[in-house]
Amino acid sequence: MENPDSANTSVSGLKAASLGLKALAAPCFWLFNGIEPRSPNGCSMLAMPFCHLHTHSAFSMLDGASTPEQLCRRARDLGMQSLAITDHHGLYGMVRFETAARAVGIKPIVGTELTLTDGSHLVLLARNQSGLSNLCKIITRAHLDSEYTRPQADLETIAKHQNGLFILTGCYRGPLYRALREEGVQSAYAVAKRLRAMFSPDKLCVELLHVQEEFDENQDNHRMVGIAESLGLRVVATNDVHQAEPGDYPAQDILSCIRLIQRVAQPHPERFTNGERYLKSEREMDELFGEFPEALRNTEYIANACQVTTDSTGWRMPKVEIPAGVPAMTQLRRLAVEGMQQRLRKRASAEYEDRLAQELSLIEELDFADYFLICHDIVQAARSKGIRTTGRGSAGNSLVAFALGLVQPDPLEHGMIFQRFMNRDRRELPDVDIDFCSRRRDEVLEYVYARYGEDNVAAVATLNTFRARSAVRETAKALGYSPEEIDEIARVFPFLSSRDLKGSFEATPETQHFNLDLGAIARVVEIADRIVGYPRHLGIHVGGIVISDRILTDYVPLQWSAKGIVICQFDKDDVEALRLVKLDLLGLRMHSAIEHCLDLVEARIGARPDIDNVPLDDEKTYQLMQEAKTIGCFQLESPGERSLQVRLRPRNFSDVIANISLFRPGPVQADMVTPFVERRNGRQPVCFPHPSLEPILGETYGVITYQEQVLLVANAVAGLDLAEADTLRRAMTKHISANALDELRQRFIQGAESNGYARVDAEGIFKQIQGFAAYGFCKGHAACFGHIAYQSAYLKAHYAPEFIAGVLSNQPMGYYPSRTLIEDAKRLGIPILRVDVNRSEVQYTTEKGAIRIGLIQVQNLAERSKDEIVAERQRHGPYLSVIDLCRRVRVDRDSLENLILAGALDELPAYGEEPPHQYLELPSGVTDLHRPIRMRSDVLLHRRRLLWMLPFLLRAADRGDGNQLILPDLESDLGDRERSLIAGLRSVPSFEEAEALSPAAMERELLMADYTALHLSPLRHPLALIRHRLEREGTVRSLDMLSMPAGRRVRAGGIVISRNRPPTKSGRTVVFVTLEDEVGLFDVVVFEDTYRRIRHVLFGHDTLLVDGRLDRPGGTAISVTLDTVKPLFPFGADSARPPALGAGPGDHSQVRLRGQRHHCTEQDDPAAWAPRSM
Repeated sequence: MENPDSANTSVSGLKAASLGLKALAAPCFWLFNGIEPRSPNGCSMLAMPFCHLHTHSAFSMLDGASTPEQLCRRARDLGMQSLAITDHHGLYGMVRFETAARAVGIKPIVGTELTLTDGSHLVLLARNQSGLSNLCKIITRAHLDSEYTRPQADLETIAKHQNGLFILTGCYRGPLYRALREEGVQSAYAVAKRLRAMFSPDKLCVELLHVQEEFDENQDNHRMVGIAESLGLRVVATNDVHQAEPGDYPAQDILSCIRLIQRVAQPHPERFTNGERYLKSEREMDELFGEFPEALRNTEYIANACQVTTDSTGWRMPKVEIPAGVPAMTQLRRLAVEGMQQRLRKRASAEYEDRLAQELSLIEELDFADYFLICHDIVQAARSKGIRTTGRGSAGNSLVAFALGLVQPDPLEHGMIFQRFMNRDRRELPDVDIDFCSRRRDEVLEYVYARYGEDNVAAVATLNTFRARSAVRETAKALGYSPEEIDEIARVFPFLSSRDLKGSFEATPETQHFNLDLGAIARVVEIADRIVGYPRHLGIHVGGIVISDRILTDYVPLQWSAKGIVICQFDKDDVEALRLVKLDLLGLRMHSAIEHCLDLVEARIGARPDIDNVPLDDEKTYQLMQEAKTIGCFQLESPGERSLQVRLRPRNFSDVIANISLFRPGPVQADMVTPFVERRNGRQPVCFPHPSLEPILGETYGVITYQEQVLLVANAVAGLDLAEADTLRRAMTKHISANALDELRQRFIQGAESNGYARVDAEGIFKQIQGFAAYGFCKGHAACFGHIAYQSAYLKAHYAPEFIAGVLSNQPMGYYPSRTLIEDAKRLGIPILRVDVNRSEVQYTTEKGAIRIGLIQVQNLAERSKDEIVAERQRHGPYLSVIDLCRRVRVDRDSLENLILAGALDELPAYGEEPPHQYLELPSGVTDLHRPIRMRSDVLLHRRRLLWMLPFLLRAADRGDGNQLILPDLESDLGDRERSLIAGLRSVPSFEEAEALSPAAMERELLMADYTALHLSPLRHPLALIRHRLEREGTVRSLDMLSMPAGRRVRAGGIVISRNRPPTKSGRTVVFVTLEDEVGLFDVVVFEDTYRRIRHVLFGHDTLLVDGRLDRPGGTAISVTLDTVKPLFPFGADSARPPALGAGPGDHSQVRLRGQRHHCTEQDDPAAWAPRSM
């Protein structure tokens, strides 16, 4: 029966197909497939039920053009009872698909389309829970076995895990269709026969398509039916759906062009030629497959057979190793009681004991003991290795978390409510975020993998989606716009709406200088709006890992990330929906900075400060905050934070918590900051929404500041218990319907009236907490952050050189680039020592109160080279010459160039101290290379000569010539660049010529080299070198503004540090720009009317000269309300501008030290060397 050439076969279908016939007449064919009589027009006389079994959502990255929600709504509107989504190579959208399907009342079917090792495609559908688990295993193997290629599955793996699956033979790229169209029906039959031998016939189905392609699809389908019939296989009709609606085709085509890096005008075989692959109705499918009703009916059979759910009755919680026979809850209770006594350093009061018992009781009720034991186990393992760690988030509200050492602040001491962290109305796992020293986080992860099993642990994914600018850039590129046009559109796109393009265009300041016609970008905006939020690829969650009680592939597929780390295919929300345990094990650079600081302090004074137990009432620390000298301090360093510190004048730890909580977009936008500050400092009377709320809001002067206060207000006023109050708070933070909001309001008001509140008072209180809930900050989280913030400020107040060295060693971190931290150190009177290969470590260090720049700061210096320079020096002593360095350490040419420019070789001769007859005689003026380098002119010439001699030094080291430097013998071997350097040696300037340069010109040249090689300089600030000319322009320094009255007109110049456009209460545009001069930082405030006029200058230059009105918010805080602005030019030759400091390593050919005859002059402007702003 299986041999198409057999003369005894009673089936003529395959032979008819091989002859290209369009119909099959063999009686057994009709009986086998049960095809019913047809009407004369070919349509079924009966209504054919149908389910789409091959559907791609937007989670088929850059292929599907509709979200699972859109597809489910479309299926419901068409009256379908079920739908399958089969995204490429994964189950990325499975959880959202199931949620969306159940929300609209249709049955979700889980599947995927996989690429096989020969490049063809198969579709797999999960029939039951066993099938879902096998699907996860197959997908995982396809990814993990294809680390350096696109994921590919082999048929043997699929066959091994076929239990619980349906296998469809795929679209036109499936093995059957491909064989049929490329080699004919016999080849297709052979492929089908091989598949039939590997897969059970009740699992394998032959897929039919009809998507209006140019070839005869109906004929091909007849042939496919014949093959299926001869092998006893089912046929199923599909539409290879890639979009919900016909009108979605342009978006699908654009996504395909983005994936294929093609323009729309360029044809490509992987792009569809029409928009027929949409979610068609049963009637439309019946019209296409009217001759094959069984293919339609079989879809319904398969849909009914698939019974998969991701629901779980409990958390898939791994177990911690504890003494045999000891229940997890007993172990947790013992650890919590012992830990509380140890941390309090005294016998706990009844208040603490009652609170601990209350928390433990709820943990036991919710069966979360193992979760807390896991967190405790990981934290204790880190501490045993000396790895710094703290917790954050709402876990700060838990006494159990405090007792276990997961968080630092005492929740009772700071009045924090446990129900904000956990309550019986919220059944999800508590959220304990744990920070570790970023440099040693990998050690923690290694422990977790070893402890809980490599097969049971993986990183959580994050979904990288199209944002506004990336959507418009990619769309415009696909549509054929030029790079210049793309840049122009992308700059304004986030402020435009496709629904009202003209109106939003005219109302947006950013579009005032827009050159393109509206019609030219209407289509770009329309399509880009359509794909904003669509997934592009998976990334790695910043700290999330998932831990399972069994191997993870029982529940989720795994794959490689771009960084070579194994991740699951779901993000944190999907992982939690699957009831898998997610832990946030984060790396915090401030922990690394603090550890480095403590190491340096211990090395200097012989004792290590106990930073975790420093007094929280240290006067120097609060003085540092009040003077806003908190650059580099955790959560306290931004311009807005420092301005708030000056106004608030923190005097205790509660003020630190409030400072962190208030400086958030919500409180700023709601104008909460000013009332708090004014009341805190006694300039406004303290008032409350209702007198009864004074005990709750007294600590924040009547201003609702923390989420916990919402809970307490709802409890006190409306009589809600704290769990109900937290449910109310969470409901207020979400977008809910007007009806749902009204129900909450009525419930609150009724409870308040029952407690004796007047209705008008109750409504007023509800309105206040409703407005706050959207932007409130968790006090427990603020306290955890505040603890680290206080520690960082304490270290800066008492050990400033070591603290700044620690922060500089762990960049990028915080708000400012390294050069701003260096300038801050200079303003504090801390000397900065140049990088030196014989004195610098890899990281920044301190020497007798000064900061020594580390090799880490040298640009383009490989990590390997940094480590080798230090290790080799420690093993065999200091380097005696540059050629000695090249011989002992593998340093490439670019690295050596930057070491020279950075001054790291200033104290080294070019080669050894041999007698003069052993060197080659060099041109006049280059003989004295070995005397100590001291004078600035000597430094300048020494660096120039090293750069000129660089190829010969490297060649001598490579040849093992030791201290010999032989120029003529090498010249024939050198390329054009080296030959030009030899020619340059004849024009080496003499000492006398260099000394003739003015000190300012020499300093400018050295400053330029510093900025090129280090992106900072231990020398003076660039603006200090041109201050005399700035003063002739009538400019003042930031320090001078402190003695000027508010309202005075000022002109000031500076380098742009940051630009920020926060939300405002009015909704109007306000931009804050932070500028730096040689004595400090100051802010420039740009309101919308001004912004409209000068935006192109404000964002187009990195050094600015501003005119405006001086504002004095209080203390040392200063700002300038901008009127006019211009670039801080022309003070010099912009054409000679070197690479920008913050722009990253670049071509150094413009650097004067290269040996050009043109040296820095008085006209070269150091302000032109400013870095690109953040």
